[in-house]
Amino acid sequence: MTAAHPDILVLTRNLEDADHIRLAMNHDHPVRVLEEAGAFIEAAGTEPPELLLLDAALADSEAVLDWSLREPALADRPVLILAGVGHLDGALALVARGARDLLERPLDPRLLKIRLGNALALGQHQRLLRRIVAIDPVTGLGNRLRFDEYMDLEWRRNLRNHTDLALVLLGLDHFRTYEGRYGKGATEEALLRVGQALEGCILRAGDLVARLEDGTFAVVLPETDTIGAVAVAERMRAEVAALGIPHEDSRTEPTLTVSVGVFARTPDQPEGMADFQAEAERRLTQAKARGRNQVVFG
Repeated sequence: MTAAHPDILVLTRNLEDADHIRLAMNHDHPVRVLEEAGAFIEAAGTEPPELLLLDAALADSEAVLDWSLREPALADRPVLILAGVGHLDGALALVARGARDLLERPLDPRLLKIRLGNALALGQHQRLLRRIVAIDPVTGLGNRLRFDEYMDLEWRRNLRNHTDLALVLLGLDHFRTYEGRYGKGATEEALLRVGQALEGCILRAGDLVARLEDGTFAVVLPETDTIGAVAVAERMRAEVAALGIPHEDSRTEPTLTVSVGVFARTPDQPEGMADFQAEAERRLTQAKARGRNQVVFG
């Protein structure tokens, strides 16, 4: 039987603490307790929990906290510190470093249920607010903020897993001309229809379609090579053309079309994401220069 994905991930070697936390929370929120920092980081990075608990008595807790605060997958996941009297100064230093709160020993399961429940609820509210501000109001897709966060997350994940990552950039052809000819209302309606068409072309929950700005869209395709990404890109180009949205001032077609740039590779260094995006942008520029309404890759 497969264990439930934990809502609460605990780093401690204190068996009494582990029992108290399970007693307080396991009925409503699955708890997983690990004793080694490496295993904790692997578990949290693979399946992000709702809440992290670190034992101040462990020397690795500071490094784990620093990692968790940098890890995009753990954004708005509260980190709480467990501490006894002998480790109170170290625990307070961890709170000052970015941990959300401090739980002092001896732990009382009744108080734990309240404190951890409040921390879980706060984290959920913060993630909801983050999702709201990351939505493009015109299309309902993710916006630039959502794209940047997700791109960073998937770059790190595919780097860790040694798997391909693909980026598809799409630019509506002669978008400024369209906007000037048809006005704001028609432009927003066109963007909505295009966004829906693009989103209808992806089949996996892990793929992301976002509107970056004006008539520019991006599609993040984790674990996808060039062949797979080009297939998605070509399907998107064809779907936009099939909408048949009139664009009488276009120098490409009498309807709205899109140019597409595709780039895929296996991430090999943490700092390489900017160059990766630049390669996709270069291919989008080439698609426009070569006559538009086409996909450029390679």
